[in-house]
Amino acid sequence: MDSWKFRDELLESLNQWYLILAFILLGALVGYVISYLVPAPYQAVTEFYVGIDVERVNHLEFIIPLAEEEPLNLDDYKNWQLKQVADILTSDRVLNQTLSEIHQVDSGLGDLTLRDLRKAVNIYWYDTGTWRLEVVLPQKDHAVQVVDTWLDTGHNEISRLLLISKTGSNIDQQIWSSNLAISEIKLQRAKYQAVSSSCAEWITKLSELSGNGQLDLELYSEINEWVQIQVETASFSMDPFIDIPQEDE
Repeated sequence: MDSWKFRDELLESLNQWYLILAFILLGALVGYVISYLVPAPYQAVTEFYVGIDVERVNHLEFIIPLAEEEPLNLDDYKNWQLKQVADILTSDRVLNQTLSEIHQVDSGLGDLTLRDLRKAVNIYWYDTGTWRLEVVLPQKDHAVQVVDTWLDTGHNEISRLLLISKTGSNIDQQIWSSNLAISEIKLQRAKYQAVSSSCAEWITKLSELSGNGQLDLELYSEINEWVQIQVETASFSMDPFIDIPQEDE
């Protein structure tokens, strides 16, 4: 009985090279047909930078520890802000606006829905620094177009919200300044009324004196001391109150 030898099997296979070549060509053809009928999706990626306002963070460093609700520390506040950015980029508003702009410029994506787009997009971030937007679609040009449009739309939306936030902050500052001015006016009014009441007491007291003689030196000194105290403590003009006779009048 002959034993099996690898050399003999190899020679026999080489003698049937046309069968081996046929299987290779058939496999290549099947692979090409499958890739044509079911193309592999293309992953389009774009990157952008996300930072924080260092001056504002330093200011909040002394405020956040006083908070009774989350965020309770500086890191939580930073992460909360970054999550807001990520939520805005993946919000229905941004994605719908992205779809609207894509449909206007490319009819090839006219059947792309919000649900399809949400499945195709993804955002990768960990902290401040470089973030990555990713879109996976069957065709390369479509994926690239969608990821670029998504980035522009998201940037515009964040800029719009920042402008609204800045406007709201300015309005809040104006309200705070107005309330401070109102409080100051009320304080001045109270001081003015106190001075006016004190003046009325002096008028009543002086009206009881004879108008033919000079003021008593002790009384004049008392009036002068009262005037000096009011001038030093009042934050408004005392001219209407200090038109009093001189010592020799």
